[in-house]
Amino acid sequence: MIISVIIVITLIVSAMSFMGGTFSTLPGASNGTEATADYIIFKSSAGLTYAKNGSTGIIDYASSNVSMVFTQAIQHLPAIGGMVYVKAGNYALTSPIITARNHFALIGALGDLPWPAQGGAKLTKTGNFDLLQINGYYDSGTATRYGYGNIYIKDISLGNLGGTGSAINASYTGDVEIDRVYIGSFQNSAIYAYGCYGPNIHDCYIVMNEADTVSPDINITGDSSYAGRSTAAKIMNNIIENPNYCAVAIDHCDGAMIKEDRKSVV
Repeated sequence: MIISVIIVITLIVSAMSFMGGTFSTLPGASNGTEATADYIIFKSSAGLTYAKNGSTGIIDYASSNVSMVFTQAIQHLPAIGGMVYVKAGNYALTSPIITARNHFALIGALGDLPWPAQGGAKLTKTGNFDLLQINGYYDSGTATRYGYGNIYIKDISLGNLGGTGSAINASYTGDVEIDRVYIGSFQNSAIYAYGCYGPNIHDCYIVMNEADTVSPDINITGDSSYAGRSTAAKIMNNIIENPNYCAVAIDHCDGAMIKEDRKSVV
C-alpha cells in the first residue's frame, strides 16, 4: 500500500538555540561526491571497514566494527563542517552510529533508480537499537535545549535485519535534512524526531514492517512544554509502503507542513 496525503498545518513558529551558533549551508553537500569528501568510507574484501582522509589519502580509521568507523569519521570532520561519503557496499552494524556534533553531511553512493535502490551504500542493523542517533539533550530546570544542527543525510539505504529500533532517531537537533533515503523493515518508527527544530524529510522511500501497530512511520513529536516541542517540520514527497500504526504523526510541534505526493513504484 502506498500512502498519499496532502496536508498543510500552520501553527506558531518559535525560535530555538543550539550549541554551535548560526547554521550555515554545508558547501557542496547537496551534490557531494567521493572527490569532494573529507572522509571516504569503504569496505575491503576481508570485511574490514575503512575511513580514508579525503585530503591526505591516508586511512585514519579501520575496523571490523562498522559503527566505530562511521562515528569516528563524522566526529573528526572539520569544526566548520564537512562530508562523509559512503561507497557502495553492505555495511552490517551490531551497534548504533552515535553523532555528537554540528555541521556534517553523510552521503552515500546512489543505487539504481527508481527507488527502492539496488546497489549503492546500504547500512543494516541487527539488534535492539536505533541505527543512526543524533541526540542533544533538554535541561528541564532551565527549559533550554542543547542540540546539534545543520545535518544532512542523503542517498543511503538503511535496513533492519532483526530487533527493535528506528532507522534515524534525532532529539533536540536543528536543521536536520533527510533527502532521498531508502528505509526498510524497521519495527519502530523509520524516522523519529523529538524536540527538533526544522526537521526536513523529503523524497524518501520507506517500506515498513506492518506488524508494528504502535509506532508511526514518520514521527515528529516533543514534550508538552513549549520549550521542548518540535518546530517548523517539513515532510514532503515521500513514499510509504506497508505502514505501521500510521504513516505520519505530528504531536507537540509548533509549525509543520506535510505534503505526501502519491508516486508509482516500478
